[in-house]
Amino acid sequence: MRFRIRRANIPAAMRDEFERYGPDVVAQAFAVGVLPDRPLPGLKPMVPLSHAVETVLNNQPEAAAWLTEKRDEAEYHQSRLEIVQWSILIFVILSVIFDFLILWHGK
Repeated sequence: MRFRIRRANIPAAMRDEFERYGPDVVAQAFAVGVLPDRPLPGLKPMVPLSHAVETVLNNQPEAAAWLTEKRDEAEYHQSRLEIVQWSILIFVILSVIFDFLILWHGK
């Protein structure tokens, strides 16, 4: 369970660009950067890379920090949902117990 989100300290323009691409595209752009058939620096790739991939590859630390922030936000959201679900379950169990006690004392 995560209750603290690690915020990425990146420029607003870069954050907007990563937000436009989304976490899945940014994460896949990292995968493109580690492919074995990627040419050496300074050589032209056989297939031109998309703007999203170029942006992520040129700003890997910022992209990694942004991805960490997005993963933390998702985990925080899941933690809050789990707490709400447990609260509802406990409330229902206590309600059933109190109903049985009322029914038992009523006879």
